[in-house]
Amino acid sequence: MTGTPPRVLITTAAALGHFHPLAAIASNLREQKVPVKFASSPDFCRQIKAAGFEAVPCGMDWQSRDLAETWPEFRLVPRHERNSWINSVLWARCLPEAMIPDLVRVVADWAPSVILSGRAELAGPTVGELVGVPYASASAGRVIGLDEFISETSRGRNDLRRELGLPPDPTGSSLYRNLYLNFIPKIFLPARSAALSTTLDLRPPEFDDPVAGAPEWLLELGPRSVIYVTLGSILGEVRTEAFHALIGAVRDLGYTVVVTVGHRGEAGGLAARFPGVHVTTYIPQRHILERAALVVCHGC
Repeated sequence: MTGTPPRVLITTAAALGHFHPLAAIASNLREQKVPVKFASSPDFCRQIKAAGFEAVPCGMDWQSRDLAETWPEFRLVPRHERNSWINSVLWARCLPEAMIPDLVRVVADWAPSVILSGRAELAGPTVGELVGVPYASASAGRVIGLDEFISETSRGRNDLRRELGLPPDPTGSSLYRNLYLNFIPKIFLPARSAALSTTLDLRPPEFDDPVAGAPEWLLELGPRSVIYVTLGSILGEVRTEAFHALIGAVRDLGYTVVVTVGHRGEAGGLAARFPGVHVTTYIPQRHILERAALVVCHGC
């Protein structure tokens, strides 16, 4: 590489499921001597820095494990409408509105060549469009159809765009006009999922979070020897009772059972209730999947 290397500013939602796929890209870029910097919620920047990356705080702190801690009105949203509320209120309006002013300043100070964002993080592409910096999105986070996400975020996005002096974008074309990195195998995508001419399908490089490696007992196990039970980094912290049923269903099938409950989950209580089952907060999933005969998960 000759001349000044490009700079990549990566914006991520404050959750490991959103951060880790982007961290895999960041690690690969860093190996190519490309300067990389993350922008995220102030409290989450500590986890990004612990993983070995530079991070700058932007926007607001919020609790991904219990949205009602930050937005009390979430308690009043009917359960069947909560995914729609998260898209239309949280992703489309609250978080980008808080993040955009800080992100504009970061872009002005650091002058990135490109802004890369997780798909749910909409401040990055909005600021890229606003200030004229190329931007891209990656399909980090939940497996959800693009058309559903675009539709449910449309009103909030367009209200925000109007306030910023940007034209309406009901189809969401501005979000992904440059590049959309799709990590999700098409077989897992909903039947109705928008097709983008800018989509690049790829398998991202692996990312080993230095904060939490794989335990020695797991590395000693062979392939197809493990049943892995997880409810992700959020649901696993608030649905402890679900683990009782799941573990009870698989513990006597003759496999090593591994359960991860998230960094704030009650690992100790579950381990005491189910002797012989390996219960912990977090293990990098690739180490478990390489040895898994069965995965029981929440499907997100």
